[in-house]
Amino acid sequence: MTADDNKLLTTSSPSRWWHFSSWSLKTQFLVVFSTIIVVAGGLTLVICLGMVHALGDSVSSSADHVILKNTRSNAADLGNEIASTISLQLQDISYSICRSSALYASVLLASAEENVANGTIWKPARSYREFNFAQGCHEPYCPSDFGAIHTRSRIPYLPGYLNGSMRHSSVFLFDKRIGAAVRNTSAWNQQLNDHPDVDTVINALAYEDTDFRVLYETGPSSTVMFYLSAAVTPAGASAPTHVVHRTYPGIEKNQSSYDPSQRSWFAQAPINGTNVYGPYVESFTKQIVLTLSSKKRRVLQTGATVDVVAGAVLLIQDVASIIRQIDYPQGGFAALVTFGDHRVVVWRDDRDVYDAATGQFLTVADVDPALAAHDLDSNGVFSYADANGTDWVVTTRSLFASDTTRRPSFVVLVFANRHLAEAPLRQMNAHVSSTTAHVTTTTLVVVFATVGVVLCLVLLLVAYIAGPIERIRRIARDVVAMTAEDDDQKDFQPMLSQAAALLSRRDEIGVLCSDFYDVVCLLDGRLQQRRATPPFPANPLAPVYAALVAERAGDAAAVELKDVLAAYLAAHQAPPPPSSLSATGDATVAGGDAVAAAGDELDVLASMMPTALQDKPPPRAADAKAMAAMKTAASAKPPSVCASLRSQLSAVSLVLVAGLVIAMAVTVARVRREGDSWTVESGADLERYQLQNLEALALVKRRFVQTYFEQIALDLRVGATTFDALLRGDLARDGFVAAQLFFPSASIDPANTFYGGDAPSYARSGYFSPSDADCASSGTCGATQTANATRLTSLADPKLRAYFYADGATTFNAAPAACLISAASLDDAFCRARYDASKCGDPSRAAYPAYDARCRSWYTQAARAMAAGDALRAVFQYPRLSSGGQFVLTTSVAVADAANASAVAAVVSSNVLVTTLSAAVNELTVLASGYAFLVDARNASSLILHPRASAACTRVACAEGFASAAEYAAFVAGPLAAIEAAAATAGANTTLVTAYRKGGRTWRAVVSFVSLATVAATPTTYALVVTVPQREVDEAARDTQRAIDATVATMVAVFVVAIAVFVAALLLVTRRLIAAVVRPLDDVRAVVRRVVHDESDAVDEAHALPERASSLDMRTLLEAVAQLLVALRFGAEMFARGRHAQAEGVFRDALRVFRATENARGVGASLNNLAAVCLAQGRLDEAERLYREAIAVGDALLGAAQKTAAASAAAAAASASVSDAAAARRDAARCEQLARTLSDRRGNLAAVHLERGDFVESFALLEALLREDRARGYVRGCVVKQGTLGQFYLRQGELPSAARVFASADAYIAQLLRQLRAQTAQQALAWDSDEVHAAQQIARYNVGLVTAAHAKDAAATAAFAAALCEPPVWHVATAAKIVAALDDCVAQTPGAEDTRRLLQEAARQLHVDVFGEAGSLLPLGGGGGGG
Repeated sequence: MTADDNKLLTTSSPSRWWHFSSWSLKTQFLVVFSTIIVVAGGLTLVICLGMVHALGDSVSSSADHVILKNTRSNAADLGNEIASTISLQLQDISYSICRSSALYASVLLASAEENVANGTIWKPARSYREFNFAQGCHEPYCPSDFGAIHTRSRIPYLPGYLNGSMRHSSVFLFDKRIGAAVRNTSAWNQQLNDHPDVDTVINALAYEDTDFRVLYETGPSSTVMFYLSAAVTPAGASAPTHVVHRTYPGIEKNQSSYDPSQRSWFAQAPINGTNVYGPYVESFTKQIVLTLSSKKRRVLQTGATVDVVAGAVLLIQDVASIIRQIDYPQGGFAALVTFGDHRVVVWRDDRDVYDAATGQFLTVADVDPALAAHDLDSNGVFSYADANGTDWVVTTRSLFASDTTRRPSFVVLVFANRHLAEAPLRQMNAHVSSTTAHVTTTTLVVVFATVGVVLCLVLLLVAYIAGPIERIRRIARDVVAMTAEDDDQKDFQPMLSQAAALLSRRDEIGVLCSDFYDVVCLLDGRLQQRRATPPFPANPLAPVYAALVAERAGDAAAVELKDVLAAYLAAHQAPPPPSSLSATGDATVAGGDAVAAAGDELDVLASMMPTALQDKPPPRAADAKAMAAMKTAASAKPPSVCASLRSQLSAVSLVLVAGLVIAMAVTVARVRREGDSWTVESGADLERYQLQNLEALALVKRRFVQTYFEQIALDLRVGATTFDALLRGDLARDGFVAAQLFFPSASIDPANTFYGGDAPSYARSGYFSPSDADCASSGTCGATQTANATRLTSLADPKLRAYFYADGATTFNAAPAACLISAASLDDAFCRARYDASKCGDPSRAAYPAYDARCRSWYTQAARAMAAGDALRAVFQYPRLSSGGQFVLTTSVAVADAANASAVAAVVSSNVLVTTLSAAVNELTVLASGYAFLVDARNASSLILHPRASAACTRVACAEGFASAAEYAAFVAGPLAAIEAAAATAGANTTLVTAYRKGGRTWRAVVSFVSLATVAATPTTYALVVTVPQREVDEAARDTQRAIDATVATMVAVFVVAIAVFVAALLLVTRRLIAAVVRPLDDVRAVVRRVVHDESDAVDEAHALPERASSLDMRTLLEAVAQLLVALRFGAEMFARGRHAQAEGVFRDALRVFRATENARGVGASLNNLAAVCLAQGRLDEAERLYREAIAVGDALLGAAQKTAAASAAAAAASASVSDAAAARRDAARCEQLARTLSDRRGNLAAVHLERGDFVESFALLEALLREDRARGYVRGCVVKQGTLGQFYLRQGELPSAARVFASADAYIAQLLRQLRAQTAQQALAWDSDEVHAAQQIARYNVGLVTAAHAKDAAATAAFAAALCEPPVWHVATAAKIVAALDDCVAQTPGAEDTRRLLQEAARQLHVDVFGEAGSLLPLGGGGGGG
C-alpha cells in the first residue's frame, strides 16, 4: 500500500469539535449563514438605526441651529425695530420740542432785542408769575383759565389739588445770588428794573406758550410738561445770576429753593444736542418719567450770555407702550434699561421697577442676576438661563445718543423663550423618536423575515444537498456490505431503486447520483450474470476434443492440442458468450504459492473488471428497463445552470442580499417619507413662528410710521399756529405786513449750527403763501415765494426744521418748462382761469403760467380741509413730483384768515422725499430681502411709500413688479381687497396675514393699519404692508429639508457601500462554501465515472479522492466512496498476477473498511487474503496469526448461522409454510457455505504448518479436513487440500511424493466420476457432478505440474492439454492456470509457434485473461490447483 493510499482513509480520523470540517453540512450552512445573517442583519440594523439616529441628530441639530438662528435673528430684528421706533419717538420730541424750542427762543431773544431797541413789530407777551398761582387767583395775575387742571389735562396723573393754566406757562424766577426764588411782586419788579436782560428773556420766552399749547394738545401723549429755562449771566460775570424758568402747563413750584440750573436736565443739556435725564419719579404726577432737554446759547447786545434750555417731561409708559403693544412670539418680551448702569426702565408684566422705600430704580442685577453677568451695552445676541431655569435668547440694541459724545442712553433687550421657540424641535424630536421606533420595527420585521426565509432556504438547500449525499453514502455502504455476501445472498435492487430516485436531479449531486447509479447497475448486472452463469461453466473445448478423439477411434493420445485449438477457432469465428474466466482463485491456497481468492466471499468483486461484462443487461428485464428508461430520460436533459448547486447557493445569497437591500430601501423610503413629514410639520410651526415675528415687526413698524407721520403733522401745526398768531395780531403790532415776517439768514443762524451733523435722516421744506390781499398790497408775493436762498426762510421755519434741498432750483418768476397747475386745483375758478388762458389748457399758447402756490395740490387740498372745518389740521397727499422735480410726500396745513375763518390766510406745507422716508421705514430689512411699503387703506392700489416708488411709478402694480396681469388681478382681489374691507370696518385695528404671487413666486404679507386720527378730523388710515418671499419664511424648513436630503444621501451612499462590501464578502464566503461542497463532489464524480468506464486506475488509485473533507457529510461521503473503491479493488487478481505488495494494501484497506462497517464476513475474508499474501512472502508467523483470526471469525459466523438455521428449520417444521421452508433451506445452504469456507481457511493454516516444517500437525489437520470435506461432499475442497500437500512436495523437489499425492487425488476423482455415472440416488444427493468434473480438472492440472516438473516437453503439454480439454466443465481459475502452463510448455517446444499463436487466440476468444497486450503471459502468482 502506497503512502498516497494511506491518505485515503485519513478522512475518517476524528476531528476536534471546533474544527469547521468536523461539522455537518447542515451545521456548517447554518453556522455560516447564521453568522452572515447575524452580521448582515446586525450591520443592517446598525446602519439603518444608526442612520435614522444620525438623521434625527442631524435634523435636530440643523433644526436647533435654524431655530436658534431664527430666534436670534428675529429677536435682533425686533430689537432693532423697537430701538428705531423708540429712538424716533425720543428724537421727534428732542427735535420738535426741545431743540426747536431752544432755537426758537434764541431767535425770539434776538427779535425781542430788536423790538425793544427799534420799537418795531412785536407786541409785548403776557407772562404770569408762578408765585401768584394760588387758589382764587385771576386776571391780571393769573390766566383766565386758571383753576384745577387735572380734569382738563390729558394726563390723568396730575393731582386734584394742583391749580394751573392750560393756555399759558408759569414763570419762575430764581435769584442765584440769594439762592431763592423771587416770590412777591415788589421783589420781582425790582429784579426786572435792576436787570433788564432778565426782563428781555422773560418777555421773549412768553411767545412759546402758543407753541407749547399746540404741542401739548396735539403732540405725543407721553409729554407731561414742557420746560423753557434761561440762565442769564450778565456781561463780565463768570456765573449766572438769575434763572428764568417757564413751565407748561402753568403751575406753581412749591419749593422756593428750586434752582433749575442745578437740575440735571438743565446742567447736562448739551448745546445743539439733546440730553436724557432719568428715569426718575416726577414730583407732581408721581409717575416714572424721562426729561429730554436741549441747550442754545445766545449773547445779547448788552454782552449778557443767555443759556436757553428747552425740556420735555416724557412718561415712561408711552415708551413702554411701544414695547408692550407687541405680541412677542414664543412667550418673549422686551425690556428697556439705561445704558451703562442698567437701571430698569421697562420690564415684563408691568413689573414695578421703582423702589419707593429707597427711592432707587431696580437694576438688571436686582431682577435677574444671571442676565447681569452678560455684556448688555454691546449690540449683540446671547443665550442664558434665568434663576428659574428658563433658557432665553436675548438681543441687545443701544439707542438714542443723548449728548455730543454719542453715548447711547438706553438699551432695548428683546427676550425669546428658547424652550417655547424650540417647540417645533421637540415635536420634531418626538417624530424622530416615533420614526426611529417605526423604522426599527420595520427593519426588524424585514430583517427577521429575511432571516427566516434565508434559514428556511438554507435548511431546504442543506436537505437538498445532504439528503442525496447521505443516500449515496448509504448506497456505497450497502454495496460494500453486499460485497461480503455470497452471490446467492446479494441483492442490488434496493440500491438501484435508491439510486434511481436521485436521477431526476440536474445539479452536481444529480450527476454524481447518475454515476453511482451506473456503478450499482454494473454491479447488479455482473451479479445477475454470475448467477446466470454456472459455477463451473461448460468446457467449450470439450466437444471439439471429444469429436477429434472419436475421429481417431478413441485414441486420445492421437489428438494434439494444435488440432483442438484450430478446430475450435474454425468453428467459432465470433467470440462465445463470456465465461467469466478471470484469473482469480477461490480463497484457497494450493501448495506453496498460497494463491488467495475471494471465491468464498468476494468473488463477484474480483470478476468485476472485465470490460465485456459491462454490456450485459441484468436478467430482471422489467425493473432494469424501467430504471434504464429513467436514466436515459435524466441523461437526456443537460445539467441546468439554474439547477446547479452554485446557482442554488447564489440564489440563497441573493435572497439574503435582496432582503437586506429591501430592509435598507424600506428604511430609506421610510426616513424619506418621515423626513418630509417632519419638514412639513416643523415647517408649519417654523412658518407660524416667522409669521408671528413678522406680525410683531409690522406692529413696531406701524408705530414707527405713525410716529413719523404724526411728527410731520405736529411740526406743521406748530408752524401754522405761529403764522396764525402772527396773522391774528397776537404777536405783531398793528400795521404788520408779511414782508416783515422774514429775516435774512445771517441775522438768525448764519452757520446753521443748531443741527450741524445731527440733521434728521429726512428732509423737509416749508412754504408760506400769504393771502391774495397781502400779495396785492405788498407786491412781494414773488419775493416771498422765491426766498429759497436762505436756510431759515421765516419765523416759522425753525419749528419746521425747514431745509431746502434744491427744490427751488428754478426761479418762480421765470417761465416754467411745464404746467405747474395741478389737476386738483382746477375746481378753483382762479386756477381754472389761469389754466385755460395758458399753454396748460391751450397748447397753442406761448408759455405756461408762472408758479403760483395757490394752484398747487397741497395748497388746494389744505384749503378744502379748512373749508370743511378742519383748520390747522394736517392734510397728507399722495406722493407727487414737486415743482423742483423731486418725488415727495407733501403734508400741508391751512391757516384761516383772522377776519374770515372760512378764508385761507396762508398754507404751511412740508415735503419729505419719498425715497428718504421709505429708506427710514426700511432701514432694517425684513429677513433677507423683505421690505415694507405703505398704501392708502381706503384706496389700496395707491402707494404712499415703497422702496421702488418714483414719479413714474406711483401705483402698487408698478412698484411691486408683478410678472403678469393675472398676478396683479389676484393681488387686487386678495390682499388689496382685504385691506380696503378692513379699513372700512373696525378691522383696521387688526392685523392681516395674507399671501400673493409675484414674479412667479409666493410672497407672504403682514398688514398693519396706521391711523392718523390725532391730526385730522377725518382719520387718515394707511396700511403698512410688510412683505417677504415665502422662500425666506420657509428657509428654516428648507434648511431642515436640506439636512434631511443630505443625511438621506449619506444613508444611500453608506447603504450602497455596505451592500457592496457585504455582497463582496458574501460572494467570497459563498464561493468558498460552494467550492467546499462542489469540489469534493466533482472529485468523487470523476473517480466514479472512471470506475464506470472500466478505468482500472480509478479503482487502484483511490488517493485521487480529496485528502481532507470540508465537512462531516463530505467526510462520510468520501469514506463511503473510499470503502467502495476498496471493495472494488478487493479481489485476488492483483495477488494472482503476482502484485503481492499492492494486493496487501488492498486487503488491509478492505480489513479497515469491513471492521469499520462491522462486516464480519468481510473481516474474515480480508484476514484470510492478508494471510495468503504473508504466506507467499514467507512471513509465516504473521500468516499463521491472520489465518487463526480468520478462522475465529468463520467459527463465530458458522455458529450464528447454525443457530439461525436451526430456528428456521424448527419454524418450518412447525408452520409447514412454503416460505418458511424456503427460508430454512436458504439458512441451511448458508451454513454449508460457511462450513466450506471455514474448511478452506483451516486448509490454508495447514499450508503454513507445512512451510514451517511442522508436518505432524499439518498432516493431522489435512486428514481431518479431508474427512470432513468427504463427509460433507465438498469434493473440490478435498482435491485442493490434497493439492496443498502435493504442491509442498513439489516445491521441495520430492517429485515421487508429489506424484503419489496428485495421483491419489486424481484416483479419488475418477472413483467419484464412476459413482456419478452409476447415477445412484443417494450419491446424487451428496455429490455435484459439475463440482466433481471441476475437481477433476484441478487434479489433472496438478498431475500436469508433476509431469512438467520432470520436463516441459510433449508429455507435459499433453497432460495439460488433457486437463484443459477433456473435463466437460471448467474450474475457471484452474483453466486460466492451465492455459498459462500450456503457453509456457509450448514456448519451450521447438517448432510449436503455430500452436502458441492458436493458444493465445483461443484464450482471447474464450476471455481467459492471462496475456498482455503484446501476447506476453501475465504473472499469475505461480501454480496451485486451488485457485
